[in-house]
Amino acid sequence: MIHNEQIAHDLAIAYVLNRHGAEVRGEFSVDTFGHNVTGSGEVSTERLPDVDKIGMVRTGTGQRGLFGLFEKTELVESGEYEVDGVFINMIADYNSAYSRLLALLESR
Repeated sequence: MIHNEQIAHDLAIAYVLNRHGAEVRGEFSVDTFGHNVTGSGEVSTERLPDVDKIGMVRTGTGQRGLFGLFEKTELVESGEYEVDGVFINMIADYNSAYSRLLALLESR
């Protein structure tokens, strides 16, 4: 028999994958007439950044532009990886889901 800890782990992983999986957005329309099928639309998929991609932030250069009203900015490395925040959220979600699932399994 599978232990409650393993079931809670597997279900927590499924939860995290569902919560942090690829984001798919778009519209699609399909028309059929007899055996003819036509359609059009647009779909985009957003995935997590690469694990080793360094994050970038916009910072002021000290120079003024546009009649001196606005400070010019440039992109510089933030010193953190882009996925760090997402990974922190994933770990927190996993721990919360695991604890909740284990409590539900043990209360049966």
